[in-house]
Amino acid sequence: MQLNQNARQITIDHFLCTDGDLNLTGHGTVVLQRNPIRSRIDLSVSIKPNKNLDPALSSLLSLLGKKQRNGGYLLRVGGTVEKPRLL
Repeated sequence: MQLNQNARQITIDHFLCTDGDLNLTGHGTVVLQRNPIRSRIDLSVSIKPNKNLDPALSSLLSLLGKKQRNGGYLLRVGGTVEKPRLL
């Protein structure tokens, strides 16, 4: 994970998780609030299933986001840390 922080915002330049049935990559921001659970999030996440993922589970990914040319699914996550939501 590569990130930068100033007094009011964390910028996630790049994150990557490849240990499992799904590969996750993404970037975004977290605008910090006095109460951390109310901090606002704006993330773009790509989820790509590995060959080992059960096909029944893999088919559910289309419910989450738009399929990309590379076989992954693009998601936008907004809301707050307490109540994240798919956009």
